[in-house]
Amino acid sequence: LTEIDSPTELSTDQVTEDAITLSWNKVQASIDRYRVSYASANGDTEEREVQKDKNVTTLAGLKPGVEYVIYIWAEKGEQKSQRASTEAVTEIDSPAHLVTDQVTEDTATISWDRVQALIDRYMVNYTSVDGDTEEMEVGRNETTMTLTGLKPGIEYVIFLWAEKGTRQSKRISTEAVTEMDSPKNLVTDQVTEDSATISWDGVQAPIDRYMVSYTSANGDAKEREVGKDRSVTTLTGLKPGMKYTIHLWAELGSKQSKTVSIDTLTEIDPPKNLRVSDVTHSTGIVTWTPPAAQIDGYALTYQGQDGTSKEVQLGPSEQRFVLEGLEQGVRYAVFVMAYKGDRQSRKTGSTFSTVSFLYPYPADCSQMQQNGNASSGTYTIYLNGDSSRPMQVYCDMTTDGGGWIVFQRRSTGELDFYKRWKNYVEGFGDPTEEFWLGLDKLHNLTSSGPIRYELRVDLRTASESVYAVYDFFQVASSRERYRLSVGNYRGNAGDAMTYHNGWKFTTWDRDNDVSLSNCALTHHGAWWYKNCHLANLNGKYGESKHSEGVNWEPWKGHEFSIPFTEMKIRPQSSSNEPILGRKKRSLSGKRKKIRV
Repeated sequence: LTEIDSPTELSTDQVTEDAITLSWNKVQASIDRYRVSYASANGDTEEREVQKDKNVTTLAGLKPGVEYVIYIWAEKGEQKSQRASTEAVTEIDSPAHLVTDQVTEDTATISWDRVQALIDRYMVNYTSVDGDTEEMEVGRNETTMTLTGLKPGIEYVIFLWAEKGTRQSKRISTEAVTEMDSPKNLVTDQVTEDSATISWDGVQAPIDRYMVSYTSANGDAKEREVGKDRSVTTLTGLKPGMKYTIHLWAELGSKQSKTVSIDTLTEIDPPKNLRVSDVTHSTGIVTWTPPAAQIDGYALTYQGQDGTSKEVQLGPSEQRFVLEGLEQGVRYAVFVMAYKGDRQSRKTGSTFSTVSFLYPYPADCSQMQQNGNASSGTYTIYLNGDSSRPMQVYCDMTTDGGGWIVFQRRSTGELDFYKRWKNYVEGFGDPTEEFWLGLDKLHNLTSSGPIRYELRVDLRTASESVYAVYDFFQVASSRERYRLSVGNYRGNAGDAMTYHNGWKFTTWDRDNDVSLSNCALTHHGAWWYKNCHLANLNGKYGESKHSEGVNWEPWKGHEFSIPFTEMKIRPQSSSNEPILGRKKRSLSGKRKKIRV
């Protein structure tokens, strides 16, 4: 038998990712079939039969990107022709199922199914609608990547393909639209009691408008539109002292950017209608209308012409305050501000002037009373009206018309009056309790000026009260041992002081009386003793021994200690009562009882 001739002109007419189409010239011999064998580079071999009248066949089910060696021959029975061969490489398959998994303002994350072919890399190309194009390489083992640096609110077309050397797979594509970017750096530039100005950095994406919403701490919410080209706006009609949460976002059609937020506190509004009324020489009543804001309290400040200021903290419910202790005839400025925590409102202010005193520097309690002081208590007077010589005294403003300087009081026995000379010269005790003003002060008050003083002595028990008034009272200087001078008597206590008129003061350590012994020692006191006394108001409290207690002999004798005494002086002109002539008393019949 002659040999079967071989197929000739074997060629690959079309190659895809998984198929190769072959063609050849038929043999001249009579045959039964053609047989095709193809082997991949890794050794996988397949074989198939082709009808004898065919000269084209397609090898399917191949692996992408693989080189195949293909053989073809003719068969007649068991007789075979020589083989013809060729080589072909299947195309690289394309990545599949390209999707965008996540999109932000400036990124897009894509993923895909990897190719079957052996490749060197993937390539990604993305182009924005405005024509900007970027291309980048991705590792062959990757199936996801994030595109960065994108423009907000822009549509991108994304292409993906695989490469092996210079060969490329078919491209697949998808589209992605980046999110609108949010406004940035939202700040409050200026906040007042009822407004807040906000500003921000505008978005890059094309938008239709900005939207602002603001909600107060008590739930009131409002929303407003701002032009797309604006980056600042002022919110008005806010409530004072209120916390607001402000939200800002951009809109394009029905799409919204993410929201940015900021909190702000409006300023506290100040008190209103501040007024000062009922002004006297030392007081004034400040009133105001409270602010709308919720507050913790007020700070009230008032300041005189010399610049000295005082501040008072007041509760949130207060709407008035009484200014006291002001100087007469002085112009004052008063300010009130509200506060909450460490935040303060603006100050509301007013000015007023106190009423001028009749006596700017009152020399005694009578002048203090004429200046409008009607309450008994401690006051500052000025010797002879000299502003450089102040003196603290207790003023009795009620007894017999008031205006008395009290210089001695016994009421409880808690204070020991059995003291030395120095103590009686300087004074001791509390003017609001038991005390002795001091001989030096009595001398300065009664002897250094033109004013003539009268003396009043008030004496009380639990059920009785009497008094003695002398129309003149004077204490001499220390050189004269504080010699006593008293005038004519009136009253219902009996005259006990005329006996002591003209006599010096004696204490247990300074004997100035005419007795053979020291009257202060023997009568447990300190007084203007003669030989010794009819009055011993600085004697031992509660003592019933003869002449040693707090005695006023014409009233209760020498064996009764009077529980309450007060000695006081005022200018003679303050009294309108007639004075009785001085009644002389003789102690000749009592001298044995008095002397020790």
